[in-house]
Order: sequence, then structure tokens, then C-alpha cells
Amino acid sequence: MRSGLKVLSLLGFLLYVGSWIFTFRPIHQPELDPWTSSKSSSSYMPDSEIYKCSTCSWSKYTPNKFFGNLDPLEEFQDVQIPQEFPPILCLPESFGYTHEEASNIFKEVNFPDCRSKADYKEDFLELDIQNNQLKMNCPNGKGWYSLGINPALEELGKNEYTFELKKYPGHPVELTNNEEYAYGTCSSKTGNLDQAVYKHRPKSSVLSKPKHSKPLIILNLTLDSVSRRFFYRKLPKTVEFLNNLQGYTAFDFKIHNVMGEWSASNVVPQVCGDILFKMHRERIYEDLFYDKSLWKYANDSGFATMFIEEGCTDDLSKYLGRRLRVDHTVTSFYCAAEKFSGFKNNLPDQRCIGHHNSHVYVYNYISEFSKNYKGIHQWIYSHINTAHEKSGTVINTLDSDTLEFLKSYLQENKDSQLVVFLTGDHGMRYGDWFKKVDGAHEHRLPLCVVIASDSLLESIEGVYDTLTHNSRRLTSKLDLYTSQLHLVAETKKHIAKNSKDYLKLKSMTSTEYKPISLFLEKVPNNRTCEDIKIPSFWCSCLKMQEVKETEYPEFIYKIAQEVVYQINEETNSPKTSTYSHICQKLSLKGITKLQVLATKEEYYKMQFTVNESDSALFETVVLVTSKKYNARNINEAYPFYPYFFRDKKFKVMYIRRVDSYAGACEDLCKAKMIEAELCICHPLEYILEKEPRLKNYVDTSY
Repeated sequence: MRSGLKVLSLLGFLLYVGSWIFTFRPIHQPELDPWTSSKSSSSYMPDSEIYKCSTCSWSKYTPNKFFGNLDPLEEFQDVQIPQEFPPILCLPESFGYTHEEASNIFKEVNFPDCRSKADYKEDFLELDIQNNQLKMNCPNGKGWYSLGINPALEELGKNEYTFELKKYPGHPVELTNNEEYAYGTCSSKTGNLDQAVYKHRPKSSVLSKPKHSKPLIILNLTLDSVSRRFFYRKLPKTVEFLNNLQGYTAFDFKIHNVMGEWSASNVVPQVCGDILFKMHRERIYEDLFYDKSLWKYANDSGFATMFIEEGCTDDLSKYLGRRLRVDHTVTSFYCAAEKFSGFKNNLPDQRCIGHHNSHVYVYNYISEFSKNYKGIHQWIYSHINTAHEKSGTVINTLDSDTLEFLKSYLQENKDSQLVVFLTGDHGMRYGDWFKKVDGAHEHRLPLCVVIASDSLLESIEGVYDTLTHNSRRLTSKLDLYTSQLHLVAETKKHIAKNSKDYLKLKSMTSTEYKPISLFLEKVPNNRTCEDIKIPSFWCSCLKMQEVKETEYPEFIYKIAQEVVYQINEETNSPKTSTYSHICQKLSLKGITKLQVLATKEEYYKMQFTVNESDSALFETVVLVTSKKYNARNINEAYPFYPYFFRDKKFKVMYIRRVDSYAGACEDLCKAKMIEAELCICHPLEYILEKEPRLKNYVDTSY
């Protein structure tokens, strides 16, 4: 009996191995490093002598404001960045989706005003901070309410809100725990409540901090999952406002590159600099990186500090810790909203809490914080999760509210020196974000707009020239950290770009990489992703070198054959067999161009032809690596495939057509929801014989 089980187990193991080999088709090849490295040399490499020049654009500084025209905030300013000599090494070949691609992926949805959806349109809930009372004025004279937690107990991250509804006694309720928020209803229902109110309560310890005639306010306004182009597509009213500022100037950083896939990979460097960090599965209550945090430097310089996140989530607390040593932490309001308002962080639908979209409570709290601490230096980090969902439509609720917030906030703080870092932590991760270069770069190039008071800018020599230059060069979150260190330091003493003080600030950010203050120093044209800790995998501008050979090593052709296999998987495989009468099964004809890059990983960029078309020209980038990356949904990304029992894996980063493929074949593909640029159609007669109704979608002259 036992021997029989052993035979069955061995048979099962062999079947498993056989299926693994069949499924993954590993590619056998020699070690790649020597060959790839030898092909990666270039006269335009970062350390080339041509970049050591005193007359280069990044070595010259125009001292006055009127050095030239400022870039308008326009979506396609990114493709208008002028090339120079010596060349700008980082100019992405794509900055994100085209309008057509974006409109196909992200549908336009108009959402109603939250107040119009409420049972009670009038405000009946009031939190009176001055008299320390909760007041309700329900039309029926009744009401139920639930108060927030004591602000002293606030901590970052997800917590269960356990307070229950209480019946309103008909007279004001005393606030015994310094509560800042409340939820209420005028009906007896226990589902979503009608209203919520959130008020900032100033602390006497913060009010005693030094006051200034022109205090510095640094506001980090992070919009989760918002790429630069997504911002332009979805927030047109806000963009128009930023183009017509009075007393402020906005700079659009067009090549602001992510440092990783997730929020923490980008937020932690922005607020803590170059540190090693990891995700903690257990609850960590200490402020893990306080000594490197911006709020520590701000606290030491007499700033009022705040960390506010729209969401009941551990996305940041698992990395930073839960009890940040800031004056105000805000998250539990949203944990209560999950209980009383049906709020969910990733919900692909409008997120109303009472009469307002959920992000409005963040905006209102920031405004009250700045009013209550008027005259005091302020440092604020805020995280807005509105766009953090898969449909790409809820962001439409953000435009009007963001416009109104910025309009009022900039006006209210016109007598301060205000800097707003309006950023995305990363771009969109939805759609074919790893199968198309446009989708991949939509994620890699998040929003980064810096809005600053003209009074502040005019106090920094050459700053308009410097910021405009830097807005056209590669930047990362480490630059945002260094810039904030610089601004905080400027409240104590003037920092010159050639000073020891500035060198110290940069070394505080990183002793290994080359960050700068965006306000003080120009980015050189030879800056690469490696210079500012952007991993090659997430870099939008890998600098590859063309291989000048007519015959390539055998493994290069095997890689190309694997890419063709991936195309057939998309258009002609058994799992998509309904397409096989439309798209031909392709076979590799030849490789027409090859570029390589050897870092700690191997990148191959090639153009190739297929036997089934005389005109089709495909391009692909392929990665060979021993690093481990998160697997993605097969609808969003090509999978990793192992080599023959080696520690390296092979991955197609993207595939695209170089030639024009518009026409009847594209029309047929759209009718059947096939990826048109990967499909070489069969003759029309053959297609219509198999599916006659498709005649309605094409010009029969095809």
C-alpha cells in the first residue's frame, strides 16, 4: 500500500515538473554580464568629460525673476522639454497614456453633490469648540450621535471605532474628552449617518511656540495614485487656477520619478530621506525614524507639525510606526466613517461622509490648523486617497474641492511664506500598466507641482531660473526631502548653494546618493536614476546603448521568440481561441535593432519583424534579473519566467508597434476588444467567413 502511494506521489511530482516546464518554457543561455556590460559603454555616459563644463546650463544661474518665460501648466509640456548639448540623459520616451488610451481605460463619470444625496439637506450637527459642546437641531426634535476619541489618543493607522450611538438629550452635550469630531442622525436608523463634523482644536503647548511676521508654512499635499497626466486629465479646474495665480508661482516637475511601486516606497523617502525601511506586520507604536523625519527638524525649529491621512489604513503606519511625534495626528475620523458612513479607502464609488466628499474633511482640518496657529511656522503632511481605486473615476470628485481649498488656503495665508508640494506618491496602476510603455510610465511619473509664495521665491537668488530648469529634469522624492530641509534651515540662517551648511543638508538626506534642494541647485544633464536611488526597474528613462552587430548571440533570438510567444498568448492562444480567426499566429522573422543596459539587472530593448507581415515592426523591453518583484495580475502585466534552474528570471516589460497599424484590422480588433497593436489580421474574406457579422465594423474595400 505504501509503495503504491510512493509511486503515485512520484508520478504526481513528475507531472507537476512537466507542467512547470511546459508552462514556463525557461530560456537557456550563458551568463549575460560580460557581453551586456561590454555593449553598455557610450560616449554620453554620466561620467563623460563633456559634462564637466562651466558653461553648461546647470552651471549658470540667472539672478533675477525675469530670466525668461515660465512653463505654463499644460499636459503635453512634458514632450516639449528641449534637448541640449551635452545631452539630457533622462528624457522618457513616454510620459503616460495618450488621450485616446486614457479615455478607453478611464471612463468619465459625473458624481452628484453629497448634500443632494442626504436625507437632511440642512446642517443640524454642530461641534462648538469654544464652549466645548455638541449641539443638534433635528427637525423632529430627536437625534442620535457618536463622539470622536480624545485627540491625545490619536495614532496613525487602522483602528476599530467602538463607540456606539447615543440619544441626543435635547440640550447641548458637554465634550469631556476634548473631542474634535462627531457623527449624527435625525432618524433612528443605524446605517449610514446623515452628517459628520470635524473641528481642529488647538493645543496650548503649540500656541506658545514663537510667532513670526511672515511664518513659513510647508504643506505636503499628496494625492495617492495620481500621475502627472492623470492630474491634468481629471482636475482641469484646478489646473486653470494654478495657471492664473496671484502672489504665488507654480512649477510643474515633468520628470518626477517614483522610487518604488507602493505608497511607502515614495512617502518614506519624501519625509525621512535615505533610510532602510521595511513593512512591519505587527503593530509598531514608536516613531521609527523620528531622528531622520522632517517633523523632527520642524519641531526643533519651532514649527507646529501635523500628519493627516484620509483613510483607515495601515499603508503608512506599518512602515513609519503608529505614534508619530507630531503635534496633531488625524486618522481615527475615517475609522469611525467606516462604521457610520459606509466609507472605504479603495471603494470605486463616490465617498460621501455626511454632506461632503471624504477628502473635504482633510482640507477643512488643514485650513483650521493654519488659522489657529497663525504666525507660527508650520509643517504639514497630508495624504488624500480619493484616486486610490481601480475605476479611475472617483478622482472626478476631487477637482472642485481641491480648487476651492487651494483658492481659499492660498488667500488665507498670503501674508505667510507658503510652499505647497502637490504630489502623487505614484501614478495610476490600473489598465495595461505593465504591458504598454505608456501605462508603465503613467505609474512611474507621478504628479509633482511646487506652489510657492512670490515673497519667499524672491528671497532666494536665482530661484525662478533654478526651479524652471529643475522642472525639466529628473527628480525624486529625495529631492523633496532635501528641499524641505533647506526651507526649514532658511528660517534660522541663509543657506548658500556653495556653503558647508548646504553640503551638510544634502548629507543629512543621503551620504550615498546625490539629492539637491530644488530651490537652490540645478540638476545636471547627466543625472541618472541611479544617482537619486531610483531602481532601474522603476526608472522612466533607462539609458541603453545600441549594439552595432549584424548577428547577435543565440539567446537574444530566443528572447525575441519568447516575446512573440507572449504576443500569441494575447491574441491567438487557447484561452483566447475566439480571436484565432481574426489574428494570425506570429513567428519571428528577424531582429532589426538591439539596445542593452547592464546594471545590477539586464535590460534588452529590441525591434523585430514577423513573417506574417511585411510592414509590421514591433518593439519590446525585456528584463533579466535575480531580484524578486511582486507578481501582478496577468491582465495588467506580463509574468516572470525562470531560466533553466538558475536564480534569474525573464520578464517582458512591454510590447508595442512602431509602424502605423490604423485601419480595418484595428477596427476589427476594437469590435472584439483585442489589443490592436499586437494583432496581424487574417485576410478579410477568411475573417468574414468565420464571423459574417463583423462586416458591419469594416470597410469592405480592405
